[in-house]
Amino acid sequence: MESTPARLSPRPLWVARHHLGAFRPPDCIRLRDAKARSSKPSLLASSGAMLAVGDFTIQYSYTVSREMGVQFVDVTGDANEIHRTTDIVAGALTASKVILPLEVLFPTLRITEIKVKFTNFCRYGRRCCASFQVRLAQDSQVRIEVRVYQEHEPVAECSVTGVALAETPRSSRLGERRVEEAELKLVRDFFDSCNIDSEAYFQKDGFRDYTYPFAYVASLPSAALVRELHGQGGMLNVLTMQFADAEKIPIGPQAPPQVRIQEGRKRSAFTRIITDIIDGVVTYYKGSAIVNPDSGML
Repeated sequence: MESTPARLSPRPLWVARHHLGAFRPPDCIRLRDAKARSSKPSLLASSGAMLAVGDFTIQYSYTVSREMGVQFVDVTGDANEIHRTTDIVAGALTASKVILPLEVLFPTLRITEIKVKFTNFCRYGRRCCASFQVRLAQDSQVRIEVRVYQEHEPVAECSVTGVALAETPRSSRLGERRVEEAELKLVRDFFDSCNIDSEAYFQKDGFRDYTYPFAYVASLPSAALVRELHGQGGMLNVLTMQFADAEKIPIGPQAPPQVRIQEGRKRSAFTRIITDIIDGVVTYYKGSAIVNPDSGML
């Protein structure tokens, strides 16, 4: 009689608990464990940090001021005037408010893909709430579903997939002397526009991580669409990025990451834009965006 294979437990996901303070007021972020009072909680205390060994949720409440929104589009190069002359928040900023907290809180999470579907405009000065459902699978895969609301109205639906690693990746370490200071300042300004302390990202366990966060890279295609396709006043409907197994791009002396775009399928309801994030001759990440041609994006 064949024996039944032992049931494997999900690989724990390390939570940098002290990084909870990286979210500046009036923003507020909380991790919640539905099994906290049971004999098998999902979040365990571990010498100044936490270990996630099962499913849990995150509630992230935040407000985007006009000053933050304008700083964000200045940093990312988005020339769409609606983010400066009206109260409409850039869709890429809404996406960044989903991706960046994951990169700050979970240094051992290797994000492999994100998909964001925008259902409504987000507006300056109004309270938003992002609700994360984090699920840990037996194969070390992490699946996160996120819904973003503004004053109880749905704004975006997001899905993030990744892998829980055994330790914080160190393969892309870059010596401080080789860091491109102008680009580093740009990334720090990006964090400021998201109202998050950049040190919580750069300072890893025992080393400095001078790489571009995925949230920053994922914000570049939207700006490129406006810049290269001369779009003004348009709405981004869907943004997808695949990071696969590529290392993060170092903030080094080489040229900053660039976006290469090409038009894909055209239909009466939408146009699909193919995007590649390149650094020199190397293609790091791939993605696509869906825009509404009736909105004036194209």
